[in-house]
Amino acid sequence: MGKDVNWLTEYRIPIGPWAKAVVDWLTTNVTWFFDGLSFVVAHVINALLFLLQTPHPLVVVVVFTAVAYWMRRSIGVTALTFIGLLITINQGYWKETTETLALVLASTFVSMLVGLPLGIAAARRPWLFAFMRPVLDLMQTIPTFVYLVPAMILNAALIGMKEKLQPGGAITGDDHAINHEPLPTNWDYALQRFAKSSFAYATLGQKYRALYTACKQQELSEFSLRVTDVEYDAYIRIV
Repeated sequence: MGKDVNWLTEYRIPIGPWAKAVVDWLTTNVTWFFDGLSFVVAHVINALLFLLQTPHPLVVVVVFTAVAYWMRRSIGVTALTFIGLLITINQGYWKETTETLALVLASTFVSMLVGLPLGIAAARRPWLFAFMRPVLDLMQTIPTFVYLVPAMILNAALIGMKEKLQPGGAITGDDHAINHEPLPTNWDYALQRFAKSSFAYATLGQKYRALYTACKQQELSEFSLRVTDVEYDAYIRIV
């Protein structure tokens, strides 16, 4: 780095100490909030699973079919709902379907719990709406799976606060000389690591981890079948 930017590097912004101070403050003062949020969400999910899995599956099918007809007043929609649920039972995915539905409903509940007060506040305060709008626009444009990254980061932070873990010291010297397991350097190896990750299992659950891995494996398989521009120029264009 040239001398012309020395003035910019002489004083480093103490982001690390600031982050540690924030984590320490949250660990000391706001653990009750994360514990309470986990308690509420877990009980909401368990209650929904009880309602969906305790009755006979056909009873739940009839209830959902009746709700579909009551909401849409359409024989076609009602028939598709009924047939779709029966196919789900036939294929042996009833338990997984009810678990996914419980997670979606619980997520919707938490989203409304947070979104409604923020929406009312933003409607009454133009400055808050101006601040929230670019954030919401960005959240709508990025792919859904990208949200797994902050979800796992937040869960790691939550585990650290619950177990009162302290971040390690700053790395000094050559980081490459430290004996630690390297990060994955290719897509296939990264998926293998993710599929066996105990942290991903604890954060996302076994079924979601397996589903995400299967989706990405399919994307990798489709990608490997395509001829890139480099391969075309090197091998095919000459022929």
